Amino acid sequence: MEELLKLGMVALVAGVGAYFGSYLKKKGENLATHEDIDRVVDSVRAVTTATKEIEAKISNDVWDRQKRWEVKRDVLFETTKKIAIAKNALASLYAHYKTEKESKEKGQPERLEERIRVGREWNDAADGLEEATMLADLACGEEMKKVLAALTLFTRSLVIEITKGHPEAFQESVKEHVAKLDAISVAMRKEIGAQKSV
Repeated sequence: MEELLKLGMVALVAGVGAYFGSYLKKKGENLATHEDIDRVVDSVRAVTTATKEIEAKISNDVWDRQKRWEVKRDVLFETTKKIAIAKNALASLYAHYKTEKESKEKGQPERLEERIRVGREWNDAADGLEEATMLADLACGEEMKKVLAALTLFTRSLVIEITKGHPEAFQESVKEHVAKLDAISVAMRKEIGAQKSV
């Protein structure tokens, strides 16, 4: 009987051992699978985080580039307006001094109020042109600054000639004036990335 009891005990221990062995094997597989899933989830999280960081960087770069372009565009549009105002003021100054010179030759009185008005108009336009040049210097490249500075110096020199009694200097310098305006137009197109259509 003792042997039977030993056999029964061995069978019971073997059954329990088999059960626990099977149980532990299954638990081990589950644990390994769980660890694999955790690694996959961690990898997916890392990829997702990296992707979001890249997207944010790209979005910020695109946004920054877009905003810089918009500022540049606005500055160039404002500069264009200031150039047109200066061009008109210069033409008015020329017209006044030319007619004034002709009137003086005929012995007619000077129109001091008109001279003051066109002089003030020119000074305001010249100040606006210099302001636009400084803004363009901040928002644009070196070429834009150079062509605007060249126009500003050219027009100031021309005004000195006109007001010293040589209004013909305006007509004599038309080609140079147009060339300076064309250079500005070319520089502006480069700044905003526009190509001149043929």
